[in-house]
Amino acid sequence: MSKGMELMYKRIKPKIDSFLADVSDFTGKDISELTFTNVFCYCVDVLDYVFEPAIKGRIAPTKLLGVIHFTDVGVFILYAPDENKKRVNFSLAHEVSHAILEHNKQGGQYLSQLIEDTDYSPAHKKLEREANFSASILLINDAAIERCIEEGRGMKYMSEHFGISNQALEIRLKFYLMFNHGFSEENAHYTVNLFKVNRLKLSMALYLAQQNQ
Repeated sequence: MSKGMELMYKRIKPKIDSFLADVSDFTGKDISELTFTNVFCYCVDVLDYVFEPAIKGRIAPTKLLGVIHFTDVGVFILYAPDENKKRVNFSLAHEVSHAILEHNKQGGQYLSQLIEDTDYSPAHKKLEREANFSASILLINDAAIERCIEEGRGMKYMSEHFGISNQALEIRLKFYLMFNHGFSEENAHYTVNLFKVNRLKLSMALYLAQQNQ
């Protein structure tokens, strides 16, 4: 694990945990039961965020997925409507993450999410990486992953129940194993690859990792 990645995790995780605790209090649900629907409702009902499916087409050659605009009267999030609900969930979680992480204090009042990141400055790329990492936690948090592990849930259940794409879930689980259980990047990648084809339960992987410590 790179030093930069570790520092990013330590900087971001407390803010996301605090936010999820607020969502849990609002919904009356345990954090392990939270889905992005709960996060979305909290943003609308408590924080007064405005979400609008108002983006269509492309800007230059690049497709715009979402935009967050910080204004004096509140936060406005515009996003591209898509039949793929999981893609929309990630885009919305990404934009909400910019607000949670207070990126408006670092990168201006207007932050956009593009499919290609070639147009981003190095500073903007850093903010986008943080928002992507945070978004995956908003979609399926640590406690939710741990609950799924205890219940023996597989990849399909986790993806469908939490509304997260397989690709995003694979990355999320890999980081979970690295940051929460000390897996190397190589071992985390190998473990998730076995898990997604039902050749290894995560509970067994964690048990074996403990035995080898």
